[in-house]
Amino acid sequence: FSIGFGRTLLKWHSKRSNTEWVVAAIPLGGYVKMDEPQFEAKSLAARAWIVFAGPLANLIFASLAYAVLFHSGRDEPIAVLAQPKVQSVAASAGLREGDRVVGIGGNEIVSFNDMRWRLAQALVGEGAVSISMKIERAGGEVIAVVLPLAASQGGEGAESNDPSATIAALGLAPMSKSVRVIRVQEGSVAQSAGLRDGDRILRVGQEEVRQPDVVISRIKESQGKPIELMVSDGNQTERVVITARAGQDGIFRIGAVVGAEVETVHVSDGPLQAFAKGATRTWEMSLLTVRALGRMLAGELSWRQISGPVTIADAAGQSADNGLKAFVGFLALISISIAVLNLL
Repeated sequence: FSIGFGRTLLKWHSKRSNTEWVVAAIPLGGYVKMDEPQFEAKSLAARAWIVFAGPLANLIFASLAYAVLFHSGRDEPIAVLAQPKVQSVAASAGLREGDRVVGIGGNEIVSFNDMRWRLAQALVGEGAVSISMKIERAGGEVIAVVLPLAASQGGEGAESNDPSATIAALGLAPMSKSVRVIRVQEGSVAQSAGLRDGDRILRVGQEEVRQPDVVISRIKESQGKPIELMVSDGNQTERVVITARAGQDGIFRIGAVVGAEVETVHVSDGPLQAFAKGATRTWEMSLLTVRALGRMLAGELSWRQISGPVTIADAAGQSADNGLKAFVGFLALISISIAVLNLL
């Protein structure tokens, strides 16, 4: 009986239960391996139940974890779109800045996260070539827009088969009020120039900015020439001159993570609705995992999307840094993946 997986840290044998107990290096999940003669001596029904019990426990945990997240409430970006990039799929479909997404494929959309989830299902799980979106425009006008998903496959993210990158390649992003510095790396040029966590970037040169991708593009385009940022810490505004450095990949960076400061909506469900949504999300995620594996076998998705123990541990650390709720959501996702792979 192993708690966690990977390299064994502790191991002892219980004479009373005749069980070998193990504590492994990566404390995410675990496994049970029965003594072969005892397992083979069981009836077919008993063996089937033993094999199914582990994945069932994973699915129950995922359902409960999602239920807790849905009931505890969360602040999510509203589903109001930023100006789509020129010549992007979203721009070609006629989407505009300020459009609110209220429905996708017959499903109600409350937040940008809802929208991203439905698009991920369509892109990864179903391999859909287009999807219908219900859009509310300024003034209350509601229109239907057909978004051609297949067109995004040739854009950024297609080569890596990264669903998040493919969705971004559609040109969809939440409307941002401002660009905030999320994290400044130690010893970076950003730190040397005086940028701090929490600063807002108001301008790059003479250009007013509200979207992080604009800031990132201007830094990349600087080619090592000094660029001027107008930065506010909430109390005062100051001018910061910074010179980006090229990494080993030749891309110029300043050593800071920037993100969009978006308007949010608080989403919370009652206990019964949360349990129902938890079970539904677990079922939908399980189907998505199975369909994604099928597309991998067909060569439509990269096998690199299956993470090994080191990648899982690294992702767990990153999600823990983002808060307890992000970490619980990550554990629910991993539990579903383990359940599906064990059943297969």
